[in-house]
Amino acid sequence: MVLYLIQLTLFVGLTVYLAIIPSWYAVLPAFGVLWSGYKVVNLFKRLHEKISYFFNAVENEDSTLYFPENIRQRPVRELNQSLNRMNRLIQEVKLRNREQEQYYSLLLEQVSTGIIVTDEKGNIHLANSSAERLFDYFSLRHIEQLKRLDAGLYE
Repeated sequence: MVLYLIQLTLFVGLTVYLAIIPSWYAVLPAFGVLWSGYKVVNLFKRLHEKISYFFNAVENEDSTLYFPENIRQRPVRELNQSLNRMNRLIQEVKLRNREQEQYYSLLLEQVSTGIIVTDEKGNIHLANSSAERLFDYFSLRHIEQLKRLDAGLYE
C-alpha cells in the first residue's frame, strides 16, 4: 500500500513537472498516475470485500473461514491475521457457551422441581424431565400450551 502511494506521488510530481514543460512526455507519467490510483482503489476494494465477507460469515455463524497469512503485502497480511484471530476468539466463546449450556442442562435435569425455560416470546427452550412428568406432556413448545392442561397455571 505504501509502495502504491509513493508511486502515485512520484507520478503526480513527474506529471506536473512535465506538464509545465510543453512536451508530450507528460502523458507517460499520467498513465502511471492512473495505474497507481487504480492499484490503490483496487486494494481498498479488496480489503472492504474481505471485511464484509468476514462479518457476513460471523452473522451466519460460520466460523470455518480462514484467511491466508503468507502474503507479501504487510497491511493485507496483518488484516488477515487479525480476522483469523477474531475468528478464533469467536470460536472459543461459542465453545464456552455450548459447554455452559450443557452444564446448566445437566444441572436442571438433576433438580426434582419442574423447571421450564422460555424466551420473551413464550417459546420453550428447555423443560427438564421433572416438568415433563409433572405436566404429563412431553412436547411443550410454547408456554401457551399450558392452557390446555390448566388455565390458571398459564396465568
